[in-house]
Amino acid sequence: MALTFWEEAYRIGIDELDNEHMELGALMARFQQALDDHEDKAVIGSIFRNLRGKLVSHFNHEEQILRRIDYPEEDVKAHVDGHLDVLYTFDHEFSKWEKAPGDAPIPGELSHLCVWAITELLTADMRVKDHLSRSRPAKASGE
Repeated sequence: MALTFWEEAYRIGIDELDNEHMELGALMARFQQALDDHEDKAVIGSIFRNLRGKLVSHFNHEEQILRRIDYPEEDVKAHVDGHLDVLYTFDHEFSKWEKAPGDAPIPGELSHLCVWAITELLTADMRVKDHLSRSRPAKASGE
């Protein structure tokens, strides 16, 4: 069964970030499907590296936007820490699997990595959505 890593309810209201989130969700679904299908280790590795690269690019972009929308600095720092935690965990779990013999089973930690990551990231992104919903009416009324 294919997992879904994007739903309309996940929109935060910044189109460029929402589009990146949709793309990341599709890559996570592809990575998860490759794991579930026990695809070749090289294929899984390629998907992982693509996903990780897109995560890094997105995280950098999102951090710039958080500062641009006057997201509180302490919340930006917590958001960045969450990004770093996701990247560290991705790297750690993937490197354990990658170093294992070719016929080693996929460890549960790797199989559940995207579900864990999306849960962590959505929690943080919903805080951004809340910030935007509180700040937009104030800006509109102040014009």
